[in-house]
Amino acid sequence: MAAKIIWRTIAIVIGGLFVYAGAVKIIDPAAFARDIDNYKVLPWQPSVWLAFYLPWLEILCGLALITRVLFRGAVFIVTGLMIVFVVASIVAKARGLETHVIGDAADVNSEDGGTILATIAQAYDLARSI
Repeated sequence: MAAKIIWRTIAIVIGGLFVYAGAVKIIDPAAFARDIDNYKVLPWQPSVWLAFYLPWLEILCGLALITRVLFRGAVFIVTGLMIVFVVASIVAKARGLETHVIGDAADVNSEDGGTILATIAQAYDLARSI
């Protein structure tokens, strides 16, 4: 019973983080598009498209984690988003690019290796709860 409460709390916290991150990015999609472009993985046009689409996906997934409606799908998507973010951050750092993404857990900077490890740990813990 206590473990169930802990996992539920973790899902609510992570869901809240994704709702917050998405809401912050919706406010200034042009800045988010520039942040995506800083990774130099995609051309500019897809970066703009993602800047308008991803925040809404983050908010919907966050709400799904909080309310447990479509929970497994939200866990799958959130885990995928975090994996893509971690891999892109590692690749950008290896290429010597300076990256910064607004709204990711108090403005995560790719220089912060501890945050990347925390993101991986969150994905693992949340996936285990299914």
